[in-house]
Amino acid sequence: MPVALQWEPRGVVREFTGSVEFEEYMESIASLQNDPRFDSLRYIIEDFSACNVLHVSDSDMDMVIANAIGAAFSNPHIRIAAVAQAPQARHLIHLFAESSPFITRLFAQIERAREWVGDGDTAPVPLDIRLQATTDFDQRPLIY
Repeated sequence: MPVALQWEPRGVVREFTGSVEFEEYMESIASLQNDPRFDSLRYIIEDFSACNVLHVSDSDMDMVIANAIGAAFSNPHIRIAAVAQAPQARHLIHLFAESSPFITRLFAQIERAREWVGDGDTAPVPLDIRLQATTDFDQRPLIY
C-alpha cells in the first residue's frame, strides 16, 4: 500500500511510498480521521521522503483543505510536520499550509520534524481565526 499509518503515543506518521494516487491519499485521510484515536492526536508527521510520484493537483488540494477544516472541529490540537524533498510535494504542502486550520511546517529531514512536534504547544487553534503558517509570528519560518 502506498500510504501507511504508523500510530505513536501522541501522534501518527503517515508514510507515502512509490506512486500515490489522489484516491489513495484521500482514503488515508479517511482512515486517519475515522480512527477512534484521532480525537487525542497532537501531531501528524506526513513523510513524503519515499514518494516518487504524487498524483494530486492544485485543485485537489481544495478538497484536502476542506476536509482538514472539518476535522479541526473534532480535534483542533493537531500540528502537522511534513517531510519532503521533491518540488511537487513541497509545492502541495505549501498550498495546504496557506489555508489549513492546523499549524503546518515543512522539513527536509524527519529528525527535524520529530523535534518540532515533540517540543510544541498543542493549544487548540481558534477556528474563527485562520491561524496559518504565514501569520504565526511566534514560530520559526515555514521551511527549514
